[in-house]
Amino acid sequence: MITHIRGRVVEKHPDHVVVECNGLGYYLVISLQTFSNLPDQENIHLFTHQVIREDAHTLYGFTARPNGKSSNYCSPSRVW
Repeated sequence: MITHIRGRVVEKHPDHVVVECNGLGYYLVISLQTFSNLPDQENIHLFTHQVIREDAHTLYGFTARPNGKSSNYCSPSRVW
């Protein structure tokens, strides 16, 4: 399981970011709240929640730890 990622922002969109870390580009689905909380700097640190399903492996990114109490955390069903 991937718990967090630190790296360089390659792409930044309202629904996702691509973060390059050690030569790999990670596609992270984000909420609009996370998008608005992302710093304008090139290097960022995001907490993650990984969902593995039969048809997809999805990585969700958050600026705060997704512990269930943080307002930044949303379940995959709430992202869409």
